[in-house]
Amino acid sequence: TKTECLILWRPQPVAPVTVKLFYEALCPSPRSFMSVVLFPSWALLGNDVLDVVLVPFGNAEERLVNGTWEFTCQHGKLECKLNMIQVKTLLPQASPGGTAVINCMMSAAHPETSLESCLKIYIPQICVDDIMKCATGHQGKEMMHQNAMMTNHLSPPHTYTPWILVEEVRAVPYPHLT
Repeated sequence: TKTECLILWRPQPVAPVTVKLFYEALCPSPRSFMSVVLFPSWALLGNDVLDVVLVPFGNAEERLVNGTWEFTCQHGKLECKLNMIQVKTLLPQASPGGTAVINCMMSAAHPETSLESCLKIYIPQICVDDIMKCATGHQGKEMMHQNAMMTNHLSPPHTYTPWILVEEVRAVPYPHLT
């Protein structure tokens, strides 16, 4: 009956569950987690239920050189570049399609060449050149520094990626798929 069905629904608004993913753009396990678990869950549930926060940095290192942040990434310079692209403009908060673009890039066979095609599909109004200019500029480096601070201040400290927090509590480790 109608009354029985209403019991299943919560009439009051409920805040979405926050899932934070600390990752590296080229690391196989975070790429798998994003494309197999997180993105499909978010796509099914939406922003009203699942608030996804993506924090690309992972096992990178940073240092301040002449007032500018420089980064060294576990999987090389390309990973640093992809992390910077993902931190600057494609954060889900910046655009409704941001999570979809990042998933598109991370699930691509060649993530380094996927940005333009992923943008055309999910956020065609954003220009690749604008993203690259911002990502490699001062603001992008400052935002990556913020990700470094969030990552380096995790408690307990992360020991691998993906490092997953659900409502600020560390989630069960994701099995590393190869």
